[in-house]
Amino acid sequence: MSQVVTTEVKEVEIKDLPLLASIPGVEKGWGIASLTKEFLTPSSIFGVAKVDGAAVGYAVLQLAKEEGYLCNIVVHPSFRGLGLGKALLEWMIEEGVKRGMMRLILEVRESNTVAQGLYLSMGFKEIGRRPRMYSDGETAVVMELRTANF
Repeated sequence: MSQVVTTEVKEVEIKDLPLLASIPGVEKGWGIASLTKEFLTPSSIFGVAKVDGAAVGYAVLQLAKEEGYLCNIVVHPSFRGLGLGKALLEWMIEEGVKRGMMRLILEVRESNTVAQGLYLSMGFKEIGRRPRMYSDGETAVVMELRTANF
């Protein structure tokens, strides 16, 4: 990839969904139907990362009163390592806090040490594990962020 000229994170638009569904490495079940459902769900916060105007990543957060659950965060493999995951996460937290979120929970694959490192650097703490959470039998690490100081 050449030089990144402009990056932005903002709320997803319906026109972004087909491209987001085509990002390589997206977990099974996150096709166009699931993304559309999340887009239409009032309790969802759905952000998109764009590079030079093209959608290259997204994050989905479900909000229930004061608690948020990070459903998914995805960055196209060609754009990883540029800080887009962190930018998406920061945007999601800020949007959640604006809407009253006090606590954010997420699950991450035990083998995904890069994502765990990002979450730890943002103030998340490990609060548990869910053995065999994923269809391939891998354990999920459950993490929490208290947003009062964010």
